[in-house]
Amino acid sequence: MTFSDYFELCGLILWIISLIGAGVLGHLHLKNQRLTEFQDTAKTLMTDYVYFYDKAVMSDDKKLNNVVNAVVDGLQRKGFKVTEEDVQNIFAGVEKAVTELRFKQKEN
Repeated sequence: MTFSDYFELCGLILWIISLIGAGVLGHLHLKNQRLTEFQDTAKTLMTDYVYFYDKAVMSDDKKLNNVVNAVVDGLQRKGFKVTEEDVQNIFAGVEKAVTELRFKQKEN
């Protein structure tokens, strides 16, 4: 093998490594982007459903569970996989949204 053959072989190896690296970085970026989209969608759905159910008294735990179930159903319809930990986080987010809504109502 001549020097130019080694040079071409090194170029091919670097090209393959760069393709693998680009694939890995692209996968990580898309995974992170999907997580951000999940969080944004969940927050929007929680806020919408809290305001929707606010016409009734939100202190009832059954109504809070209805909001959480509606948010989970909305996320599943949009193609997200919702785990038990996600449900607990959504419940905490709904309670936070209800508290913020109560503070806004007291200010007005």
